[in-house]
Amino acid sequence: MATCWNLVEFWHRNSIVRFLARARPFLRMKEDQHRFLSLLGQLPARLTGEQAGWVLNCQAHDIPALIHARLLKPLGNPSANGTKYFATADLLEIAKDRAWLVKMTTAINQHWQRQNAKKCRSVNGSQNGHSSLLDLSAASAAG
Repeated sequence: MATCWNLVEFWHRNSIVRFLARARPFLRMKEDQHRFLSLLGQLPARLTGEQAGWVLNCQAHDIPALIHARLLKPLGNPSANGTKYFATADLLEIAKDRAWLVKMTTAINQHWQRQNAKKCRSVNGSQNGHSSLLDLSAASAAG
């Protein structure tokens, strides 16, 4: 049994080492980017969706909801599944606007309320907002 445990421990340790070896160039790039931006003393001219979320203090998965609500407009005309970039100057300006922040908060809350309602409907047997056949037959038998 001790031999088996040693093999598992050995495999686990080596898999972590392999992961870190593959991730090191990516992590190094991030470190270099951070160092460069620190020396530059300013933010880059455009930000990704994740970075825009950091500026606006929201999650990266909230950014598509803000785009859908027409509260954020990505630069250019990116494809539906393409990377979206946002102008840093625009984000910093709207982050100071209290009325816009209220709209942003409301849009995010409504988005997740709709998502959760869809999830509840599918759990209760209806999908895509339509009643199931069982619900219809039960309703006609009761009426």
